[in-house]
Amino acid sequence: MNPRTSIIPVLVSVALSLMSGKVFAARNALPASASDAAGKQHWHLRGQVTNLRGEPISGAEVRVETSPGASFVRNLETNLKGEFETDFDAAFRKSIQIKLAATRNGYAGARENMEFESPDKTRLIRLVMRKDEADARQLSLEELTSQIGERLRSSRVADTSSPSVAAGCEEGARELMDAARAENAVRILTGAMAQHPESVECQTLLGLALLNWGSWFGAIEQLNAAARLTVSHENTLKRAEPFLVLGVLESWRGEQRKAAGFFIRALDADPADPLALQELARGYILQGNVETADAYLVKAIRQGAPVESHLLRAQALLEEGSPAQAQTEMAAYLGNRKPKQLPTAARYLWTTMEQRVELESTGHVQSVVDQPVTDLMRALPELKGLQPAEDQQQLGVILKRVSQNVDTFFSSLPSTTSLEKLRMERLHRDGSVAEAHNQDFQYLVLAENQKVSHPNFEEYRTDGTGSRAAQGGFGGRFMVTQGFAAASLHFHPVFRRGCRFRYLGRQSVDGRDQFILAFAQRPETAEVLETFRIGQVGTIVLVQGLAWVDAATYQIRRLRTDLLRPLPLIHLDRQTTDISFKEVSFTDVKSDLWLPRRVAVTVDWNGRVYRNWHTYSDFKLFNVEARHKKGSETETPVN
Repeated sequence: MNPRTSIIPVLVSVALSLMSGKVFAARNALPASASDAAGKQHWHLRGQVTNLRGEPISGAEVRVETSPGASFVRNLETNLKGEFETDFDAAFRKSIQIKLAATRNGYAGARENMEFESPDKTRLIRLVMRKDEADARQLSLEELTSQIGERLRSSRVADTSSPSVAAGCEEGARELMDAARAENAVRILTGAMAQHPESVECQTLLGLALLNWGSWFGAIEQLNAAARLTVSHENTLKRAEPFLVLGVLESWRGEQRKAAGFFIRALDADPADPLALQELARGYILQGNVETADAYLVKAIRQGAPVESHLLRAQALLEEGSPAQAQTEMAAYLGNRKPKQLPTAARYLWTTMEQRVELESTGHVQSVVDQPVTDLMRALPELKGLQPAEDQQQLGVILKRVSQNVDTFFSSLPSTTSLEKLRMERLHRDGSVAEAHNQDFQYLVLAENQKVSHPNFEEYRTDGTGSRAAQGGFGGRFMVTQGFAAASLHFHPVFRRGCRFRYLGRQSVDGRDQFILAFAQRPETAEVLETFRIGQVGTIVLVQGLAWVDAATYQIRRLRTDLLRPLPLIHLDRQTTDISFKEVSFTDVKSDLWLPRRVAVTVDWNGRVYRNWHTYSDFKLFNVEARHKKGSETETPVN
């Protein structure tokens, strides 16, 4: 759900899932003759490539290489479940080393080296890839490496009684910190640790180097070893750094409770550790416990925490309802720098906070939640016939039932495909069509069905070949819109705290009794954020809206959203999205699903009015089958 086009309002959310290892649908084996098979062992390798949160990455290129001796090399491509597999024959030996490297556009490379001692069992290898674009809410790998690496280097990184390990660790630190050559650092630090495995500092540096090189599981192994060393050796100075890094890795994965456990252990080693205090506070912010986060951030700043602590405290203060104090903390974070001088991820977070502070500081926006029902009925013809509610006593029950349905929908949503007919229009001021373009797509909703707290799915268009369709606006003449299956996330139990709600009353629509709910996002707590993107620059959009809820089933039948308020700085005066949902049945799915059937999006931007019509039909379950890249397989014999 990440926007990649010129002007795109897109719903975004954070999702979490773990993939299970399944038998793959296809294999990529090379046949061997009887003579070739003599004196050889047969190996079967399978694996999966995921992102940090365990979500599969399709289309990743995986290079498989075996050693020792002359290498067997094969290039594979992951299927839509992130899976790959292959078979190969190798000469008899006690063990075989397998090197894997995965690459994909938009991600940093991933690597893992494994040693297997027997071909009897199928081997499952997992590779984890990080996005090139860091999550603005998290501590970046670069900052983590800088903060921890400098600490370890300043402590001379090794036991002075072992000059060889001291020299090796110093050289490895220089390669990692100064030259940014992670692969060289891994090689040097591995050699130093082979001779002197007792150095906590060197072990931790090696973990950082492996992380920068792309070896997620190799890094975790070294960091766990460092953590064990710092608590098991009586004569070893207890260090916070291994626990700090492990905590940050868990936070990246979305496992905030596990992360907190590591940060607390880091504070056991050093109760005044400013980075541990900061990262523990970050986890509380991500969990919505801003009061506790603020208390830890105050301590962190007093102990000389990184400047990012001020930005995190601004976020906590804003959610506590103190925009003026939040502005002060943001100014402390920025210092003498200009926003454009900040790193990309930090600049995005700073911009987001600036927008939220501005919205909160300008006073309460009168939204559909606050306006008199009579005014709404005059302004919105679709409310004709509404019987206004006398009070809000039914709101809690209605919201609870709607939230349960939304939660069920996202937790059971299968991967689906549908025919999307898209009509893009540019309008005259009188509403007549100045220019139009029609196009058909296959619209894919790729979902994972694990029962997790956050919905996990991706929406995108495909062309006739099954590849992702280009998301252009035809030279700026039209706009591009997508992400409508996610529209009901405002009512999801995880994200409801980001909105205010009001029960407006009942209305008969097409012969069915329906509840009408009004909602408006809270600038300080909203998590389901739309982005209006012009070129490469995105602006957060907060919305208000109406939901038509079936009084018998509590299913959302229609959803309309508008801007919470116009955004004059980017000349965005209106953005209205009107979604009608359709009940869809699938043979292999127990319950019916309510999916977008017809969507109208109207945008008044920069003096121009655009309107898109999306119509969805021919809904089908999307069957994921393994596929490998053709023509990419090479092999040399293993001696």
